[in-house]
Amino acid sequence: MTPETPAPEASAPAAPPPPVPPSYPFRSGGAGRGLPAVETTETSTTRATARHTDEGDQAVAAATDVPQTRAGRHAAARRTRRRSQRPLVIGGIVAVVAIAGLAWALIARSGGSDLPPGVAAMGDTLTRGTAKAGVKVLDIYEDFQCPECGQFETLHGPSVRVLAESGDLLVNYHLRSGLDKDHQGDNSARAAEAAVCAASVGQFGEFHDQLVANQPPSVGAGWTDEQLSQFAKDAGITGAQHQTWQKCVDDGKFADYVASVEAGAVKAGITADPAILRDGQPFTIAGLDAASFAKAVTGK
Repeated sequence: MTPETPAPEASAPAAPPPPVPPSYPFRSGGAGRGLPAVETTETSTTRATARHTDEGDQAVAAATDVPQTRAGRHAAARRTRRRSQRPLVIGGIVAVVAIAGLAWALIARSGGSDLPPGVAAMGDTLTRGTAKAGVKVLDIYEDFQCPECGQFETLHGPSVRVLAESGDLLVNYHLRSGLDKDHQGDNSARAAEAAVCAASVGQFGEFHDQLVANQPPSVGAGWTDEQLSQFAKDAGITGAQHQTWQKCVDDGKFADYVASVEAGAVKAGITADPAILRDGQPFTIAGLDAASFAKAVTGK
């Protein structure tokens, strides 16, 4: 007779799952949100996930809470910027990158479609000074956040200014904003728009020089609204003229124009800043000091 098979023993209860880490970053000493100090066993992945979750929430709000009017989108961008002047931190979380890119695209499309005085069509350049007949034409492609552009302006900007204002050189500026896409912000476009607004009140050259003299310490850092306003005052834009400039900036009056200049540079195949053309041909500035630059660029 076959012995009966003994009944299986009852399995032990499953161990409880490990606690889920919080969705926000730990702060030193438990400061902020009442959370404890970070434990030594916490992994870098946990910290990265927590950080991106926190900033991702802010990016979602910035990307989705955008009014449908152009002026409304511009105002929303300024409110978001005032909450945090630092560029969006991106990492390995694809969703956060996509949302940030969407926010940038909305900002880039916002604003008015006016043309600055003396500019006939979208994509055309701003000219400094009044040139004499038959002089050489210098085209300068630059982004106000570009460090190499700052170096060019430090070394050769004074010569360009003198030659432009004396009429011995026709100087055209292409104000680029491509660094905004690379750094998920709108600082280059904001600076360019502010410069075009300065042009609309007759102070482009002076405001341009203030911007290049006060370049941010790193690409993507940008300027606050208050700094741009002070640059305008330092450039001689005061009183009623400053009010006109400020309204122009707040309304994003030349946002479409600035976007068209960047699109024109891309279409022209300009891949680096600064790019300098003389009479439409690439002009090499390497090895030129201020005196030799002036002679080379004017052909005199």
